[in-house]
Amino acid sequence: MKISAFIAGFAIVFLSIEAFGFAAPETLKYDLSLAGFTIGQLTLDAKDDDANLRIESTMSTRSWVSLFYKVDDHAVSVLQRSTQNAPGQEFVYLPWTYKAMFSEGPHKADIEVSFDNHEKTITCVDLLKKDTTVYHQEYLTIDPLAMLYYMRQVPLTPGKSVFIHVFNNNLVRNVEVQVLNRETIKTTAGDVETIPLRADMHFEGVGIIYYPGDVTVWLTDDEKRVPIVIEKKLSDLARVKSPSFVLRNMPEFLKKKLYSSSLKATLVP
Repeated sequence: MKISAFIAGFAIVFLSIEAFGFAAPETLKYDLSLAGFTIGQLTLDAKDDDANLRIESTMSTRSWVSLFYKVDDHAVSVLQRSTQNAPGQEFVYLPWTYKAMFSEGPHKADIEVSFDNHEKTITCVDLLKKDTTVYHQEYLTIDPLAMLYYMRQVPLTPGKSVFIHVFNNNLVRNVEVQVLNRETIKTTAGDVETIPLRADMHFEGVGIIYYPGDVTVWLTDDEKRVPIVIEKKLSDLARVKSPSFVLRNMPEFLKKKLYSSSLKATLVP
């Protein structure tokens, strides 16, 4: 996800954000809400030991929600620090392994992915199907969890797009991330200046965040680029993936709200 050199002069100050990146160790906790109700929690944890970057994500629903649709997701991405960075290269890691255990209602997934950056291959093991597949990677390809941290380290220019190859659900996709105009959002801690990103996720991946529908992330407009809000449109997911018994017993006004709603993760101060 790289963008060309910045325009000189005032454009540097007003139209671009310098590449800074996150500081590890870092633990971020979020409340998950849907249709105005708090339904669960999301935690993002990153640790860097100067050799590897380990990113861990956990997402779960509250007990009352789990009675209808239980979500218990756990993913771990490990990246190695590159020893051969090109001049001006902002993202200093190479993908190594990705493990994901997803349990979302009746939908389960348990996969292990390894990246061989020397041989240019990606090996994916589906532990539930007991199937192993090897793919060739023509370009730098990262896992979906590392994608967020990649975006926090590369130059971002409002009005421009960043492209990154992402491996998910046995597919390599060239994902477009639009860098939107700066926006001030209100939080419980006060107004926060942000730079919103919108990812083009028009393909079905593994995990609720990666079902078809855009994902928008509001990063703080500073050197840390902390994700303040992560919002996932759920129109396709609600219609296709919701258990039939839930939809049968759901009032029509609530169905309409669900179909037009978003799953939102809001950072807990």
